[in-house]
Amino acid sequence: MAKIVLAGEDLEWMDSVRATIESMGHEVFFVESALDVVDEVLEQEAALAVLDESMATFDGYEVAQMLRDEPNVPDVFSVLLLVSEGAVSGRLERAGVSECFVKGHNSAELSDLLVKMLGDEAGVGLEDEAADFLKG
Repeated sequence: MAKIVLAGEDLEWMDSVRATIESMGHEVFFVESALDVVDEVLEQEAALAVLDESMATFDGYEVAQMLRDEPNVPDVFSVLLLVSEGAVSGRLERAGVSECFVKGHNSAELSDLLVKMLGDEAGVGLEDEAADFLKG
């Protein structure tokens, strides 16, 4: 399973997102400060960053851009932005956001999006691997 950095200041919403991610078997590293995201992603060798759109100091778009500008973060690194309303696609693209998720949607929709974003690290296909092992 994947290591995921979660960043935001709305603790109630972050707890809900954390619970969804952990229920999928992933390890969550929570940071409140936007200033700590890049360091935490690098330290944990995270597969994904989940960022709240609104944070003090830097917003989620700016933090996504910081991740994209960091030479030690792989180009294929995924960034999920949590937004309150529909986000402006041009701004998402410029910041390097991989996907966005509208707050308030249910956890099943968030889980589906995480599986899509994480691919093999989400545990997708583990049933097939187990079946192949048992046949083998």
